[in-house]
Amino acid sequence: TALAGLEGDLSQTCDYDRISKEVVTLLQFRRYHLLEMAAEELASMLLALHPMLQSIEIRLCKPMALEGRARAASLTIRRSARDYPRKFEVKSFGEVEILCETQEAGLYLLHIDAGKGIPRHLHKKMRELEWLVTGELECNGESIRDFNPRRWKKGEIHDYQNHGTS
Repeated sequence: TALAGLEGDLSQTCDYDRISKEVVTLLQFRRYHLLEMAAEELASMLLALHPMLQSIEIRLCKPMALEGRARAASLTIRRSARDYPRKFEVKSFGEVEILCETQEAGLYLLHIDAGKGIPRHLHKKMRELEWLVTGELECNGESIRDFNPRRWKKGEIHDYQNHGTS
């Protein structure tokens, strides 16, 4: 982001509004038992979704977590993109990038190739949170653009199609 600071060029920095929406969306969807797990998932997600970021510092504070003993529990972590090596799995629709897998959850970036899609499916054991990172997709026949998170309960049927050319 140094060029943005020196030249005032908005294209050389991150979309902080988008980042704040992503953070709030993930934190509201998940029920974390540990601040450490929340911080690791946030760091891996943000570094993957925003490649301009080379490193990140996250401070989480949980007010009233230590009622009667302290005002809040807090944690600060510093991570770089090198802390999360990229792993990919080839699928019929494109690739799955594995961002982070913990005992409680997995974070994946799905790369759906042009002209391909993920057929109608449901998950019997988990709920899902999904949003479009770039481009345009169809979900259940409806066009999605921009940041429009979708929460899928266990057993909800959904599909994705990339009708684009890239």
